[in-house]
Amino acid sequence: MQLFVRNKIVSLGGSSTVKDAQGNDVFKVKGNIMTVTKKKRVCDMNDNVLYTVRCRWLNPLAHKAYIYDADGTKIATIKRPFMSIKQKFFVTTDQGEIMVEGGFFSMHCLIKRGEEVLGAITRQALNLASFLGENYFMLEAADDANAAYLVALVIAIDNVVDDASGK
Repeated sequence: MQLFVRNKIVSLGGSSTVKDAQGNDVFKVKGNIMTVTKKKRVCDMNDNVLYTVRCRWLNPLAHKAYIYDADGTKIATIKRPFMSIKQKFFVTTDQGEIMVEGGFFSMHCLIKRGEEVLGAITRQALNLASFLGENYFMLEAADDANAAYLVALVIAIDNVVDDASGK
């Protein structure tokens, strides 16, 4: 399944749209107007919360984000190594560790659990919209059933990157 996650240039709270390859809305990502933890909710089209993503509150060096399920149970911790040549994120879950990794200036990262590829993230090339704060990702989900979870993972990674860069 191919999905497109787009953070809007002007948005109260960092809302996003998630569309499929045909341009149909698939998920809603809702942010809060005032939040230090960059809290966002991944919802279905009926506004049912599927996942909640938030950053660690105080993290000057250890940039982390968390994914919670619909019941509020923490199901994943996403962290970025302090020093790394590659674009790399470690995702700790109760089902094992997931690695998200790309090259040094990579616009493309693979999402893997061991040798199993769960998906791939491709970030848009730099353009005027990206300098104005708009982010645009293409997500290839290997399994449609994991699509919402992988969208939450993309949002969490984007939050970690924004947090590390002081946004």
